[in-house]
Amino acid sequence: MECLHYKKGWENWAVPLAEVDLKVGGYIKTNYNKQGKIGDSTTIVTHIINYVPKRLLTLQAEITDNFPEFMKDDAKDFFNVIYFDELENGHTNIKSFGIKYKNNPKYLSLMNYFIPANEKTLMNLIAYLEKKY
Repeated sequence: MECLHYKKGWENWAVPLAEVDLKVGGYIKTNYNKQGKIGDSTTIVTHIINYVPKRLLTLQAEITDNFPEFMKDDAKDFFNVIYFDELENGHTNIKSFGIKYKNNPKYLSLMNYFIPANEKTLMNLIAYLEKKY
């Protein structure tokens, strides 16, 4: 069952629209189009493959028609593994790894888009948390 707390959290720093079912086998559904709705063609569905609270999150995005054609055959092998390490000063160190992306010009071009976009999203999270706490 979706938790309203997680939905509001994602919508405060990541995207205008979200649904979150934070558990193994759950999902994170997001939409960057605030005029859209969850479930329309611009919704991104990310499956939660593994989840250890405050320690580990493994995600796998569904590849939709909006993704480049060359990714579709490899989609089942793509994962994002995120580690959370609590530090002594109350901060958290986060490491995120993209698994199975290829080292070729097509993928490198794609990464040149996603890396800055993901950095911006993480900076939004930091700013949100700094205001909140």
